[in-house]
Amino acid sequence: MEYINGSNPRVNDTDSDGIDDATEVNGFFFNATHWCVTDPAKWDTDGDGLSDGKEKDQTHTDPTDGDTDDDHLLDGFELSIGTNPNVKDTDNDGICDGDEYDYLNNTRGLDPNVTDTDGDGTKDILDNDSDDDTLKDGEELQIYFTDPLDSDTDDDGATDSFELTTLGTDPLNPDTDGDGLVDGTIPNPFASNKLGEGNVGTNPLDNDTDDDALSDGQEVEITATPPFFNKITDPLDPDTDDDGLVDGHEYELGTDPNWHDTDNDLICDGSEVRGFNIEYPDGTVKGPFYTDPLNNDTDLDGISDGEERLKYYTSPISADTDGDGLNDYVEIFVYGTSPLDPDTCLLYTSDAADDGESVDLGGRRII
Repeated sequence: MEYINGSNPRVNDTDSDGIDDATEVNGFFFNATHWCVTDPAKWDTDGDGLSDGKEKDQTHTDPTDGDTDDDHLLDGFELSIGTNPNVKDTDNDGICDGDEYDYLNNTRGLDPNVTDTDGDGTKDILDNDSDDDTLKDGEELQIYFTDPLDSDTDDDGATDSFELTTLGTDPLNPDTDGDGLVDGTIPNPFASNKLGEGNVGTNPLDNDTDDDALSDGQEVEITATPPFFNKITDPLDPDTDDDGLVDGHEYELGTDPNWHDTDNDLICDGSEVRGFNIEYPDGTVKGPFYTDPLNNDTDLDGISDGEERLKYYTSPISADTDGDGLNDYVEIFVYGTSPLDPDTCLLYTSDAADDGESVDLGGRRII
């Protein structure tokens, strides 16, 4: 019988595998539930690098199956790299040990036996979250298509997990809303030439957080000193200068979005564009008047729009408010007549009047 089985009748354990020939021929349990029969003439029946005796008594792997757990790695090789030859996915990350080894070794060009991406003391093939971003490696590869060895796949200053669970942004797109700012927070925008929505406080899912017709990226610029950015206009305030015009509209008009009265005529830009009324001392209200926010004297009568509105009550869009043929400025500063009344009585004295003489101005006699 021993000759038939290939064993040596003079030796109890022909192949020196730690199991006597009779046991190998008759069969045995290699674990609590599985039975097998091995070759008494072969030290390693299944050729996995482990003796049949070691598989029976120590690893409890199948000595007749080189890959007990069907993870595409031989049992002996698994022991050499630290994975469990009885568990298909040793670190429970959703990737079988063989596929994980292949990914690290062949796809990424790394040594699976030493590589420890997050530096936590556990090599990647035994770490279910190799980059420590709270996403399992299998989830990253098979569900989210993010890099399991890079906690911030798109380098936008937000970890893959934070983008998926908190921000709602795309972990594969550094600028989800396309506004020129990356989704996360950048430690030094000047050094990286990237500014984040987290730095500025804007919404990474809305390219115009304050709805002022300017993208968030248009409203800020990177600087060399902390906080490493400057607000051109405020991306969190649609009307930075509080003049009644949103910042984007001011750019269209050519007005200054950071100064409420671009032409310094004492009327804010918004009032000039949207119109304003003039209230006279007697309570009469006229308007609306629409003036040029880029010209402090819209009607070119020599009096600023603000003075016309607030001091003289003249029309800022007509050089001759009362239609008497005299420019408002001339009536006020030359003749001293009322620019609001075409038939003026004496408003101001003149040198001639001081002498009791009459002065004829355009057919009107002033004494």
